[in-house]
Amino acid sequence: MKVMLADDEILVRLGVKTMIDWSAHGFEYVGDAPDGRQALQLIEEKRPDILLTDIVMPQMNGLELIERVREAFPQLRIIVLSSHDEYDYVRKAMKLGVDDYLLKASMKPDELLELLQETAHKIRQSQLAPPQAVQLPEAASEEERARRWLRTLLESDRAAAAAAVSAATGNAPAGTDAGAASTAATVPPGANAAAAATAAAFAADEAAAACPLPLGAINKAMRLIVHPAPDKAEGSVRPVVLQLVGQELERVAAAAVVADLGHDGLAVWLPLDAAAQADGLEMACRAIVQAVKRFLNLTVSIGISDVCSGYRQLRRAFEQADAAAGRSFYEGIGRVYTWKGDITRADVESVRIGKADELVFKRELGQLQLPQLKQRLHEWFERLDRARLPKDACIQWCLQLWSMIQAEWETAFSEEPCGQHDAAERPAYRQIIEFQQLADALDWFERLLDSVADSEGLRHRESHREDIRELLRFLQEHYAEEISLKLAADRLKLNESYLSYLFKKETQIGFSEYINQLRVDKAAELLLHTDLPGYAIAERVGYENVNYFGRIFKKIKGLSPQQFRAAYRI
Repeated sequence: MKVMLADDEILVRLGVKTMIDWSAHGFEYVGDAPDGRQALQLIEEKRPDILLTDIVMPQMNGLELIERVREAFPQLRIIVLSSHDEYDYVRKAMKLGVDDYLLKASMKPDELLELLQETAHKIRQSQLAPPQAVQLPEAASEEERARRWLRTLLESDRAAAAAAVSAATGNAPAGTDAGAASTAATVPPGANAAAAATAAAFAADEAAAACPLPLGAINKAMRLIVHPAPDKAEGSVRPVVLQLVGQELERVAAAAVVADLGHDGLAVWLPLDAAAQADGLEMACRAIVQAVKRFLNLTVSIGISDVCSGYRQLRRAFEQADAAAGRSFYEGIGRVYTWKGDITRADVESVRIGKADELVFKRELGQLQLPQLKQRLHEWFERLDRARLPKDACIQWCLQLWSMIQAEWETAFSEEPCGQHDAAERPAYRQIIEFQQLADALDWFERLLDSVADSEGLRHRESHREDIRELLRFLQEHYAEEISLKLAADRLKLNESYLSYLFKKETQIGFSEYINQLRVDKAAELLLHTDLPGYAIAERVGYENVNYFGRIFKKIKGLSPQQFRAAYRI
């Protein structure tokens, strides 16, 4: 099996090329390219079986490359290598038909090899299967034409919404400014050309007259989310879900148009003849939820729009249905939600973790202060619950929080945090992307902190001798007092030289360095959360000489106390 790579980072290209013994596992590494344009030329020349590609690249980005590959080389299997902040683009790539994705920051040789072997198995299976030349007739049925039209329109809208989320969370592709991101929200990179054309036509009121959807006296839109289950392959159950939805809706809307949006669930246009049918719609939707649970043991959530009087309100109706279904992330899955016009959402800025909070959180993590960490976590998640951001933006926030925890843990303890894989061996970023409820996210992060507290880093700390543990507690309480190595040695009834050796051995830091670090951390908190002048803060944390305090503070934090306050105080 031939494998090639497209990535603009030379270290990634070198790393992937050397991290696996390709020939020993039945693969041939045929080359790599620094951008999408050169990758296309290399694909034409080498004809690989599997393409590994980055998302954000110069010349031609990964999404455009994937779309071009899908047109010219439909048999080529694609695996995306993504970063923490590229969640929205990974979703778009999945819609374009990629096989899987890996997070570059935590990619390991065995994980990459396993994914390559799974993909190679898919290729061999497809080669064994008889060719299927399935082609729809030129003149598709009116029902099929309506489904296609609706799917095309909604896919363009959702792609635009994803681009808007990326711009709002600061994750637009490299090289785009805010204005470009806004333009990309209309026709995002890699978006289907037909979808973009339909969206543009509808925006100009040109598509309304040609809309193939049936119109009733009363019209509503519906969105159905199928929540993934670990033991169920979504593709295998989707036809059954479609059948159950069709059967239940037939009772209230015989002419309903159901569009399959893939990973984004189902969208349904409901032309109703009378108010009585509209009243029965919610009951039919509850029956769908129960039937899917009973027959497939799957959970679905449904959102229903307000009444839509005509085609020009169609997009608004689906926005309402989407927002209603999105409430399941905050209020619970497996329920039916109707549009509530009074629900408003805050912007992303309202939940962004400020620099001051981030600094305190990192310090608490470095010192493994579990109660304080969990309290801060609850405060942040309560803020998320009040903001009611779209699910995608919330997932992006969770990925950024995980990235912060991971980076700080590696800095503090020189090891990867535990809790990265679950029982099914899914890495952390995949677990986060698959969160279905905010409560799941909070529970996951709490369990992560618990596992971190029980991990090797804490065991190292708890392996301290009892006398050193007692001294650390004393220093935490009396750091502002005049404390010397002699005083500490007398307190423990130990020789000064031996205590100095023992303290460094047990804590990996010298005695004086530890005292200074402790005092500077306390001073940083006072700088951020009080208006005390520098000399007063110096005295409070145990420094009589304010100039000496300033030198120590800058040595540890990289900034003077005044610069630190100006840079990080909100």
